[in-house]
Amino acid sequence: MPTHPRRLYLPAITKARWVKRYKLGEYLAVLGTECESVGFISYTHVLYIFKKDESQPYIAVTSEYSDVSGQDGSRCLCLFSEGRHSNLGFSMDWVDLEKFESRALAVAGEYLQVSEAPIELHYPIDYN
Repeated sequence: MPTHPRRLYLPAITKARWVKRYKLGEYLAVLGTECESVGFISYTHVLYIFKKDESQPYIAVTSEYSDVSGQDGSRCLCLFSEGRHSNLGFSMDWVDLEKFESRALAVAGEYLQVSEAPIELHYPIDYN
């Protein structure tokens, strides 16, 4: 029986300012802000999670809004995983990078079943 590659569905972000990197269990997490994107969804912040030695993100957590939502300034916390997009709720908290960072790392850790706390990595990145 042929195997099919995992269906990749990620936010349509074309550019971001990358601000932090974390080791999250066996994964690498990269935090970005000031995102630019295509389409009618705008991304304020993103946390990409990579499997070790892979160049494509495995999952993503975003702070986002569309033209019709977010007019009050709130953002939706969202999880991109397994070819799906899950809305985790609107809040003004997801505008703030530090609040987003904390919650996004927790969401990713829960999804990936990582029990240890994230460890911030400094350049050069140490994957061990």
